[in-house]
Amino acid sequence: MTRPKFRGAEPALHELEWQVKAICRGMSTDIFYHAESQRGAIRKQYEVQAKQICNDCPVRRQCAAHAIRTDEPHGVWGAMTTRERRLAMTRSRRKATAADQVTS
Repeated sequence: MTRPKFRGAEPALHELEWQVKAICRGMSTDIFYHAESQRGAIRKQYEVQAKQICNDCPVRRQCAAHAIRTDEPHGVWGAMTTRERRLAMTRSRRKATAADQVTS
């Protein structure tokens, strides 16, 4: 399986220092990136396996934040799927909008 190309903003080198502490460092990326053709139970199985690894990781929050900040379109990052990251971004934007309306 080939990994999708990076689409987000290029992070500064110091912003990626957390990666050396990641449990997944050196693991096959296939664990975290399912094939686009995978659906249903097989896809869920990959996601569960990846999330189990992520849940024990000391840099899980930094990983998820990086994926959200760079709009990573694929894979499980910080125990979050693409869909979960998009939902988190939507919720965050709604809260920011609501806060702006209150202070206006």
